[in-house]
Amino acid sequence: MMRIHHQGAIDMAQGQLRDGKDPQMLKMAKEIIAAQKKEIAVLDAFLARSGTTPPAASK
Repeated sequence: MMRIHHQGAIDMAQGQLRDGKDPQMLKMAKEIIAAQKKEIAVLDAFLARSGTTPPAASK
């Protein structure tokens, strides 16, 4: 479930990049995307080591 949570943060930040205008918020959205992708990679590595696959709803 943590993976889905992190993907949700990415999805929301991408919406900000698509629709946002404020430079500070656009910068924050880019930082959020980068950080969450790193955390998803850690979660995926854990799942791979434990023989578990990510939930189908995740991207």
